[in-house]
Amino acid sequence: MLTASFAPAQCNVPTQVGDAASPQTPAETKTDSTTTSSAAVSVEKPSLVTVPTIDQSRAAQSPPRLALVLAGGGARGLAHIGVLKVLEREKIHVDFISGTSVGALIGSLSAARLSAHEIETIALDGKLGKAFFPRPAVIQEIIYLPSYVFMRFLQLKPSLGLYSGKSIAKFVEKNIPVKYKNIEQLPTPFVAVSVDLSTGGKFVHSKGNIAKAVQASCSVPFLYRPVKLGNRYMVDGGISSNLPTAPAEATGAIVLAVRLHGYTEKENRNSFDTTLEFADRVTSILMASVEEKSLMNADVIIEPKVEQFDLGAFKREEMLEAIAAGETAANAALPEIRRVLNSKMSANPRLEHQD
Repeated sequence: MLTASFAPAQCNVPTQVGDAASPQTPAETKTDSTTTSSAAVSVEKPSLVTVPTIDQSRAAQSPPRLALVLAGGGARGLAHIGVLKVLEREKIHVDFISGTSVGALIGSLSAARLSAHEIETIALDGKLGKAFFPRPAVIQEIIYLPSYVFMRFLQLKPSLGLYSGKSIAKFVEKNIPVKYKNIEQLPTPFVAVSVDLSTGGKFVHSKGNIAKAVQASCSVPFLYRPVKLGNRYMVDGGISSNLPTAPAEATGAIVLAVRLHGYTEKENRNSFDTTLEFADRVTSILMASVEEKSLMNADVIIEPKVEQFDLGAFKREEMLEAIAAGETAANAALPEIRRVLNSKMSANPRLEHQD
């Protein structure tokens, strides 16, 4: 049985750091094709990926051993809880968490040291579904569309998105201990990934307000409004990095990635009844392609069978099934996780820890 009880070390990564709380960069100095400052690095080319470093105060003698990557996928993300339950049961310690969308939300709770059981309880009480969908999508469409048309008629700027997304931030604020307001305060190093609409580039939130970073990472275009952070507008990171393995790989740790869109099986229907069903199918096709590009950075991949759930499948029985799918997939991956961990510990004895 593997176990670890240590603080992660500093990850010396000479690349870009995205700071959600400080998007404007003072005292800038030019270095090659990027603009560098003490607060953050702005990405000039959309193809560049911002990668986090761990704060100096967290430095320790042992480097991070296992980095967990949690993909986006709406209600399918309940499978992440099942994965966390298995890792806790096996006493496999996670030293770094990188998440997109629902992966960022669940990852933030885990990084705040809530147990998998606590996260499961919070999710199953119905408040998680309410965070993503304060009203049923059909009702929200009826409310939103007339106001959108009216604002356009008056040549005013309407809100771009069915929901504001503020309920997501409130959910995070309510369920993370009060002492953890900013990402850099979390006991387990954590990053959330979103996309900067201005540059089109990935943005890694490694500092700043946790709730806002998670809201930005969860802001699916058209479904939720973009999140304004300083002079930036952020949307769901799944557009370009639904399985954010790059920040995890940059730590030098073993990368354990939980993929949610590995399956794009043929839909046995000729039409879609709601906008949400249509958006879910389009998103699944897109995310499967996006995730495929991130797999090369992963050492171990867990793929729960959750393709039968749509983005809004937050009924209790559906959530329980998704959690169970995560447990099943994680149990199947345990031999490979142990093999890779043992292999790395053999190559670097500093990584071996006592119970």
